[in-house]
Amino acid sequence: MKKTSLLAAFLLTLLAAPKAPAEDIDLYVLRNGGQSNYRPQLLVIFDNSGSMATQLESAFDTYDPDTHYDPVDSAHQYQDDIIYYLPNGEVSDNLEAPDLADFDGKKRRFNKIENGCAASLAPLAKEGRYSGVVKYIKYQGQSGQWLPLPDNSGLGNKPVVDCLDDFMNNDDTNADGYSDGWPRYNPSKNGNPYTSNYWLYGNNVYAGDSDFWNFYRNRNGFTLFTANYLRYLAQIEAGWLSGPKSRLEVAKEAVKDIIATAPGVNFGLVVFNRNTSSDTSGGRVVQALKPRTDMSDFDAIVEGLGADTNTPLCETTYEVMRYLSGQSVYYGYDGGTMTPRRDTSAENGHGVYASPFGSCQEKIYVVMITDGEPTSDSDANYAVSHLENIGSSYTANRTTTWLPALAGWMHDNDLNSSLAGKQSVDFYTIGFALDDGDDAEPILTEAAARGGGKYFSAKKASELSGALQKVVAEVSTKSAAFTSPSIAANNFDRTRSLDSVYYAMFLPSAGPHWLGNIKKLHVTNDDDIEDVNGLSAITASGDIDENATTYWSSDKDGNKTESGGINEQLVAQAANGGRHLLTNGSSGLVALTKSNLQNIAGGESALAAVMDTSADNIQSTLDWLYGYDVDDDNGNGSTTDIRNVILGDPLHSKPLAINYGGANNTSDVRLLVGTNQGAVHMFKDEGNTASESWAFFPYQELSKAYPLRVNSEDTGKIYSMDGSPSAYVYDKDDDGVIEPADGDKVWAYIGQRRGGNAYYGLDISTPDSPSLLWRIDNQTPGFGELGDTWSTPVITKIPGHTGPVVIVGAGYDSVSDSGDPTTATKGRGIYIIDAQTGSLVWSATPADTSGTNLHVAFPASIPNKIATLDSDGDGLVDRLYASDVAGNVWRVDMPSASPFSTSKPWTVYKFASLGGSGSTDRRLYQAPTIVQTQYTQTVTTSYTDAVGQEQQVVTTQVLPYDAVVIGSGKRPDPMGTDVTDELFALRDTNIVTRSVTTSNTPTALTISNLYDMSSQPFSNNLSDTELQTQELALGNANGWYLTLSHTGEKSLSTPIVVNGVAYFTTYTPPASVTDSSESCLAEGMGRLYALDLHHAFNAYNWGVVEIPGKLPDTPVIHAGENANGDSVIRIFGIGRVDTGDGTGETKPTLPVNMSMDADRIYYYVGEK
Repeated sequence: MKKTSLLAAFLLTLLAAPKAPAEDIDLYVLRNGGQSNYRPQLLVIFDNSGSMATQLESAFDTYDPDTHYDPVDSAHQYQDDIIYYLPNGEVSDNLEAPDLADFDGKKRRFNKIENGCAASLAPLAKEGRYSGVVKYIKYQGQSGQWLPLPDNSGLGNKPVVDCLDDFMNNDDTNADGYSDGWPRYNPSKNGNPYTSNYWLYGNNVYAGDSDFWNFYRNRNGFTLFTANYLRYLAQIEAGWLSGPKSRLEVAKEAVKDIIATAPGVNFGLVVFNRNTSSDTSGGRVVQALKPRTDMSDFDAIVEGLGADTNTPLCETTYEVMRYLSGQSVYYGYDGGTMTPRRDTSAENGHGVYASPFGSCQEKIYVVMITDGEPTSDSDANYAVSHLENIGSSYTANRTTTWLPALAGWMHDNDLNSSLAGKQSVDFYTIGFALDDGDDAEPILTEAAARGGGKYFSAKKASELSGALQKVVAEVSTKSAAFTSPSIAANNFDRTRSLDSVYYAMFLPSAGPHWLGNIKKLHVTNDDDIEDVNGLSAITASGDIDENATTYWSSDKDGNKTESGGINEQLVAQAANGGRHLLTNGSSGLVALTKSNLQNIAGGESALAAVMDTSADNIQSTLDWLYGYDVDDDNGNGSTTDIRNVILGDPLHSKPLAINYGGANNTSDVRLLVGTNQGAVHMFKDEGNTASESWAFFPYQELSKAYPLRVNSEDTGKIYSMDGSPSAYVYDKDDDGVIEPADGDKVWAYIGQRRGGNAYYGLDISTPDSPSLLWRIDNQTPGFGELGDTWSTPVITKIPGHTGPVVIVGAGYDSVSDSGDPTTATKGRGIYIIDAQTGSLVWSATPADTSGTNLHVAFPASIPNKIATLDSDGDGLVDRLYASDVAGNVWRVDMPSASPFSTSKPWTVYKFASLGGSGSTDRRLYQAPTIVQTQYTQTVTTSYTDAVGQEQQVVTTQVLPYDAVVIGSGKRPDPMGTDVTDELFALRDTNIVTRSVTTSNTPTALTISNLYDMSSQPFSNNLSDTELQTQELALGNANGWYLTLSHTGEKSLSTPIVVNGVAYFTTYTPPASVTDSSESCLAEGMGRLYALDLHHAFNAYNWGVVEIPGKLPDTPVIHAGENANGDSVIRIFGIGRVDTGDGTGETKPTLPVNMSMDADRIYYYVGEK
């Protein structure tokens, strides 16, 4: 592929507000700039073989819009003034008409007069249905968002509905009563939902203040239906319209129909040549890929097809490959005078195809429709079998074919190397009216599996139409943002995790209030992650599949933040008045009520000042926190019903799953999570349902409630309880059940990230009745250095202190967002806190040395989690490693029970200095991972021989060391491209914890002390001499670094190390180009590296896993069993990876061939 970058001049425009400092939410709110006019492209391979003339008894009359179809019964009495809709993933395979109750019960309908999607009007009028990306406005407070049509709630009294196709068609007409224009980005409730500030010219888009970015990138496919069409479907289902037609007639009607109802898709058509002799082989392109508006003669082309050929499936697909890759016409000439003739507009005029891939079109979808196995289909076998990296042929009973191998090759390889990126195919197949036992079915199934698509079986006419509808639906996708998934421990087998996995997600907005959710899936013993119905639920990009039904959800909810999951359960609980909201008063936690808050504040006026609103708004704002729709955001005229989405966004807060255990080896799993709506929530996983145990709204955060409710985009993002919680679990009798009466304890701790400078400690030993242990902030004596509390608490035990402690970095100073990190005045230190009382045990900060503080002149903030090490295995942590945002790694030694001992004091020194300036201004916004290990070091040794001559010999020795593994990258500036970042594995050979003095402090490692592994020299086939040279160079270094080679690529999460392999994730932002002809809507790229800890070669044959459009978090470690009952360690949260069994199959989890305890994020103590 050509090495060129892509235009991504994305602008963060907060309208009236000035440009904000860089933050990692830039990834989610960037919305304007140069994008291409990209339409999905679907190329149909149409079977015109002789067998297609066979009569099909299940055929039916074509829909006639001029006919009024009567309802067959009371269940299908659809109203003509209503538009009905279904998510594309729910359109029936045979287009059966849903009962009216299915639409009314879930309120999947809107008034026809509110349809602002101009592109849908003609298809609805002529064909009775339309498929496309459709959204409506949902208001929250004073700010609105264009969201997918809701799954199970009405659109309100006056919904505004529009679609992506209008953008792409440059059509600004809207429903009657609305001005012309395009959907406005986050319209105000009382303003115009449309804007004229948008233009489309050729391949370039200026989005202005329209919501093009949201419509374009978050593709939620829906099919709209007229009432008359649904009544027509009901008549088919009832057998009123059936009649014999040939397979060819049925297929023609189905293809014409699907093209007419999906104007946002470019279509092309390929058919078979006669294939009765060597000079009539293969197939030909009879309609080049182009927009529907340029296909006025398409119906005539389809109607001109006869059923008079053999079935050369592989040969025709080979011609398709040549067309898509811009090669010369081959079988296209063999069509001769057959009609329809080949479409020469698919060529450049010189017998060479013009590849239909555009500069921003990296995927073309191919769907093959056939009624039988291949015949006369061997002419292309030699050419296909000699393609580089081609797979194997496939045999089904008596038929051997290269079709699946070719489909897989087109999916896996770059078909147009002259363009940036990888241009490839997803290959779908439809077996139409196949006889039982026909070899075609396994062949088509295998071709779709290798080709990255799906196989559909269509026994009758209605099923063929439904299968085509399903294929078109595949081009509609939806993205939500995730924090890293979470797992719970098995208290009865500490070598196992439970098999549930929890995904926290959020939906960005221009306003301060973002929606949130948590969804549950299941980890299987064959390395898959499944939904409640046992279907594989994770896509290659790491999203939840749009067709998945997650646990706790009543219907398909997939990747939609606003549907299903814990929020569905929370809405139902709020409707029943069952929520338990708390805040912190002077005597502990109390119910969140106006009277309690007035008592804390000292009266209504004082409370109004605390909540930053008027006295009149206090009660309604509290009601809003409880979930009531006090501002009638759903537009149904009621202010006493429940909001559709209650949970705020867990932007950075990763849910903590805690298993309290139960009788008879049962589990009681609770989830603890913070949100930027100002609360810490505990939820109870009850299997297929869940409930909120309680929600704690800190009193100090209540000033943020009213601005969140109003949700004005002028406010900007509001942060609150955004940290990830940690817990101390003490099971005194080690019976796997937390019983406070037996002395068992569960204490939880959480910070706020950008939400504030406080930490909270909670006693949640009784999960339904929490209490406040303590709260500290930078006004608490001894904690004056606390900045924004980013550092995830680490709970452990240390020398000289009875009971557990909490260890945190001192936090973050936002001056580091865009300025010199060494100018920070907050966050420069480390705190060790008594876990029960919140009192300061020890700290290291720039403050003067005192009875609890060690003066250390840290130059920059330490916002990251602190890495701990028990170097001698006595159960006490005696060493810490901390990373700061200026690129330094610090080591803390705690060799004695007395921090200020005169003989063995606790000491701090700079272990590594990895930062710099300009392109080497590497920042560390993630914690290091520490691993005790050893490797065979190659060294040169000198000796004196028998005659007194000094000689040298190369030898090896075992070198024990503590690996310090970390990657660099500036988290607040994920879009930055000015710095070259690195992955590091540093060797700390001082493996004994000891005090250091001025005279024996080791010199800080720099990048010059490390071996450059950027070319991965140990991945090559080296001769013995070359290998020895490399080993000697590595042995003389103090570790290695690997330069991230993509522009702007950076590491933004903590790596993990399992079984000698270091797993790093990175993010690469969209790059920039000056050539506007290559403008693309680039999404950035996440990557997973799996590198040998000692030698940095790729540990797996897949090399690097690419996760498009994602900023991947730290991979999650899961300890479970495989299908044989053997223990296995898996990692996941990384999209899908090759299983390595040679089949090309991918799974969402990666077994690492090692049995060990899961690396949990809480500290569990048992005393039995």
